[in-house]
Amino acid sequence: MITWLRGLIPQPEIRAHLLRDEGEVIVDEVAHHWVAYVRPAGWGVLGVLLLVLGFFVDLSIAWLFLVAAGFVVALGGYQALSVHMDRFVVTNMRVFRIHGVLSQSLATMPLIRILDITVRKPEGK
Repeated sequence: MITWLRGLIPQPEIRAHLLRDEGEVIVDEVAHHWVAYVRPAGWGVLGVLLLVLGFFVDLSIAWLFLVAAGFVVALGGYQALSVHMDRFVVTNMRVFRIHGVLSQSLATMPLIRILDITVRKPEGK
């Protein structure tokens, strides 16, 4: 990612939740697949279409298209940021998920308590 752009997009505070005194280190950090951004991008495209439509309607109702476009683009931006801020982290001691835009939530499970993991792969792949 472009360096200056990385500074503009907030990152989840993962390192703040590590138990450094106990020697916890990150083994893997998993973000959402790019497909998770399709719905927010769709909202953004719809917002741009509403904005363009606002140029072709009567001036007395054009403000309505502008407000609707702003709302739809803001909704798409919030959803994209929500997907971006959702991370699944595996450390040498535990597994945790951190998510949230305005306030972050943390769900954690020690590795010693994980007994079984089931992976299903569709046939033919």
